Amino acid sequence: MIVVGGSIMGLETAVCLTQAGRKVTVLEALPKILDYNFISQDYKTAISDFIEYLNIEIITNSRVIEITDEGVILAPCDDSGEKDFIPADSVVMSFDSKQSKPHVPDDYGKDIAVYEVNSIRNSDDFYNPVCQAFEVAYHLVQE
Repeated sequence: MIVVGGSIMGLETAVCLTQAGRKVTVLEALPKILDYNFISQDYKTAISDFIEYLNIEIITNSRVIEITDEGVILAPCDDSGEKDFIPADSVVMSFDSKQSKPHVPDDYGKDIAVYEVNSIRNSDDFYNPVCQAFEVAYHLVQE
């Protein structure tokens, strides 16, 4: 399972899925996860420690350029290196709507499930993204 986006919603979704027994990799385009000023340092430390404890793989400085039926193709954000492929059966996309979305094939529902969860952009914007993330994680845990 791939979670695209190292924001609160992406990381909390990854934690929930890992606790339910799924192997999760988080992909983040920025140099580090949780790179927002409105998030307290205490929360950043706690979630980072918990992610390490759960052995969730975090890949930073990489962007997803395509979602295939077998997984995702990613490239370094600065285009300095080789493209890479990570196999997955499901992809949860949790990133700012202003960012460009990766190419998703028209028939992506055939062999891979792709879900979108809105990211939290400020401290007043929790309700809808939290509900979306819960619904996606609940659905995936039931599979």
